[in-house]
Amino acid sequence: MSDITNVAAKAAKAAGTLLLEGREHISGILVKEDHSLASDLDRASEKLLRQHIAKAFPTHAILGEEDGGSIDINEEFLWVIDPLDGTHNLLRGLPLFAVSVGVLRRGEFIAGAIYMPLADSLYLGEKGQGATRNGQRIHVTDKTALADCSLVFDSGFRHFDQEQFDTLQALAPQAFNTRVTGCSVGNLAWLAEGAFDAIVEFDDHPWDYAAGMAIVEAAGGRISAPDGAPFRFGERAYIASNGAAHQEILAQTRETHSAY
Repeated sequence: MSDITNVAAKAAKAAGTLLLEGREHISGILVKEDHSLASDLDRASEKLLRQHIAKAFPTHAILGEEDGGSIDINEEFLWVIDPLDGTHNLLRGLPLFAVSVGVLRRGEFIAGAIYMPLADSLYLGEKGQGATRNGQRIHVTDKTALADCSLVFDSGFRHFDQEQFDTLQALAPQAFNTRVTGCSVGNLAWLAEGAFDAIVEFDDHPWDYAAGMAIVEAAGGRISAPDGAPFRFGERAYIASNGAAHQEILAQTRETHSAY
C-alpha cells in the first residue's frame, strides 16, 4: 500500500471514529438547496480529514463537500473528501453512512478509502494494486445478464427529468432487483465487493464518487458516462458496473438518452 493510500485509510478511520462518538449529540443541522443535510458533525469530520491530509501532504489540493477547495483537474494531486455520506440516514438512525477519501492525479482516480464505522468496514483501492475490505481482497461479480443483476439507483427523484424516468423505467423491470440506499459511497464499495452488480447515477457530486470509483476500478469494475463515453472527473452522471453487464446496460441508457 502506498503512502497516499495509507494516509487516506488512516484519515477515513479517524473521521469514522469521530462520527461514532458524536452521532448521539448532533447539532447545527443545515438543509441545503438540494435538500441534502449537513450538521456540525459533518463539518468536524471534514476538519479532521483535512488535518490528516495536510499534515502528510501539505502541497496537495483538497476538495471537500462542506468547505470547498480546488477542483482543478490539472492538479498534480487532488484529494476529494466526503466527511459523512448518508447524513440523513445517520440522523434517522439508519446504519448506512460512511466516510470517503479519494485521490486523483492529474484527473485520474488513483486511490480511495471508504470507511463504514458501524460495520467497521474499511474499503481500499489503489490503481494497479487491487482492492480490499479490511485487508481481504475483493472483486466485482462476473454476472453478464442484466436479468441476474442487482441494480442501484440513488439519485434524488425530486430532480428527475423525463429522460431519467425513462431510463429507470427501461432498466428496472429487466434487472433481478433494484435498490436505493441513500449512500452513494456505500453503493460503490458494495459494487466493488460484489454485493451489487451495477449503479446508474444521474446526479452525483465528485466527493460522493471519487474514492468509490478508484476502488471499483481497482476491483475490476468499469465506469463510463451514460452514453458509453469515458467518464471524466467533475461530471455528475455515470454508470458503474462489474464490467461484464456494462454493454447491456449501455444499450438501454443510450436508447433513452438518444430520444432527447
